[in-house]
Amino acid sequence: MDSVADGSSDPGLLLDANVLIDYEGAELDILHLVAKHLGSTAVAAGVFAEVGPLEPKHLAPLGIEILDPTPDQDRRARSLPSGTSFNDRLSFIVCQDGGRTCVTNDLGLQKLCQRHGVPTKFGLELMVDLVAVRALERIRAQEVARKIQSVSPDFYPDRILDRFEAMLDALPPQRDDA
Repeated sequence: MDSVADGSSDPGLLLDANVLIDYEGAELDILHLVAKHLGSTAVAAGVFAEVGPLEPKHLAPLGIEILDPTPDQDRRARSLPSGTSFNDRLSFIVCQDGGRTCVTNDLGLQKLCQRHGVPTKFGLELMVDLVAVRALERIRAQEVARKIQSVSPDFYPDRILDRFEAMLDALPPQRDDA
């Protein structure tokens, strides 16, 4: 596991547990496309521990690294006001320190990041970005989104999928390279 003390030229994405769980339940290979086409992709070790049946050996082939926060990051996360879980605060600190985008569906974590200028994305936005760079077909993105909804209908009401569809509709038309 790598330490997250220093940022790199490509700070990349940090996934929250809910995003890993959603894609694990629907189509984990989407995260391989994310790592391959959108930039380095990681999860904090403590957050990864929340993700049930997944093991580190499942993430390596996907290009997702598990990051061990530094003792200073751990201390700082513990000292933040507790409006979110410890692991959410730790994800925020890791993103803030490393310049990473926090990918989460947790509104509390999104708000914490946004208050401090840390970029955020919702989990389904990863597929919008993949469609935009032509690494994923729109129809496949829609299928995976519906599968995520079927696995977690309480967290993905129709309005969330409508917003996802609107984001896809906002992309420039894709032309064949013929």
